[in-house]
Amino acid sequence: MNRTFGTTNRKPASRRDRTRTRRRHGLGALARLGFDTRGATVVEFAIVGPIFLLLVLAIIENGLTLFSQSVLDNATRDAARLAMTGQIQLGGASFPTLLCNELSGIMPCANLQYRIQTGASFGSLSPTVTNSGGSLQGFQSYPAAPTAGTANQYVLVQVGYNRSYIIPWVGQYFNASGSALLMSTQAFENEPY
Repeated sequence: MNRTFGTTNRKPASRRDRTRTRRRHGLGALARLGFDTRGATVVEFAIVGPIFLLLVLAIIENGLTLFSQSVLDNATRDAARLAMTGQIQLGGASFPTLLCNELSGIMPCANLQYRIQTGASFGSLSPTVTNSGGSLQGFQSYPAAPTAGTANQYVLVQVGYNRSYIIPWVGQYFNASGSALLMSTQAFENEPY
């Protein structure tokens, strides 16, 4: 036996040796079951796995929704800027075409709904949106071209998109309809073009 600083170097007991020791000490089958951990990992994963998977898929779904909202906001802002500077009113391009070009490949243009309100003041414009089964009341659908007002008029641009969840059963936890209404709004006064 090799002794160094008062310790002994021994080989750890194997599973077979531990089992023999338990049998020698009279441990029954029920007591031995408490020492067996071969299936513990499977049982733990069966409990935690579905919850973890749901959380990961919910994070992915929320990330895609936030990305879609960001893209919609940018497209609405760019199309509204062209209305504010008079490029749409002077025949340069149409609002739906500009909006659709910004969203190419990410959102289908046929699912877009938009409304442009004009008035003498911001107080005369109504930002209220009524959603009835995915159809926004008072909104137009692609490719209808709304008017963008005249010079020095106050304008409210609203664009809506019903985004279906990619993972439907995750969407059931967010809301019962299976889709999320994404809205983007821009309010401005047209320039004196």
